Amino acid sequence: MEVKKKISLIDTNFSGRNIIDIPGVNFSWYTGDAITSNHVFFTDKHLQYVDDDIYNDSKKVAWLLEPIGIDPGIYTWILENYHKFDNVLTFDGDIISQIDNGLSAIWYILGRERQPGKE
Repeated sequence: MEVKKKISLIDTNFSGRNIIDIPGVNFSWYTGDAITSNHVFFTDKHLQYVDDDIYNDSKKVAWLLEPIGIDPGIYTWILENYHKFDNVLTFDGDIISQIDNGLSAIWYILGRERQPGKE
């Protein structure tokens, strides 16, 4: 199957992986230097790249993958810098409740815009 869409991902852990084998999904993560989509996702140790001028015209999404117990520093950083992103995805409900652009990662994955009760 030919990949129809590439989504920009600022990360080193997903490099070279795509998810075209999931039914109904046809995209791959692009981890190169060019911007290949309207949205750019920044993960954990790469959140600070949001300040690079190359991303000024993109929708910026922070995606916190590691739990707070493994990497508390990224959670401290996002609480101070969440305003630099259009959305922040995380499974941590406490973080979501503290920022106005936080989304539960599971609700985002399921295609819903906001977590129930947070609109």
